[in-house]
Amino acid sequence: MAGTYDPDLNLIYWGTGNPTPVLDGNARPGDNLYTCSIVAWPPTPGKLVWAFFSSPSPHDTHDWDAVEIPVLVDGSSTGSRKKMLMQAFTQTAISLCSIATNGKETC
Repeated sequence: MAGTYDPDLNLIYWGTGNPTPVLDGNARPGDNLYTCSIVAWPPTPGKLVWAFFSSPSPHDTHDWDAVEIPVLVDGSSTGSRKKMLMQAFTQTAISLCSIATNGKETC
């Protein structure tokens, strides 16, 4: 599964896949953290920096994962320049923009 690397922040971003079993949510109660999510890791020492938890679909039972390759953008949001991460999601075909440094959604 391909990820995206930001040399300025020294972070690798990955979209994660579905929990298993995909269509039977009764076998895996809760939000199934880190599935259908975006995670950010440094190459070394390899400890999680942030995660856009169980987004866009907590407790996914419809195969709405987040495995599309994230794209880094130096863009503008709320009137100021920001380092952003964009990704298209399966169920909506729209992009999510989040600040690449902390995983907080901005657009």
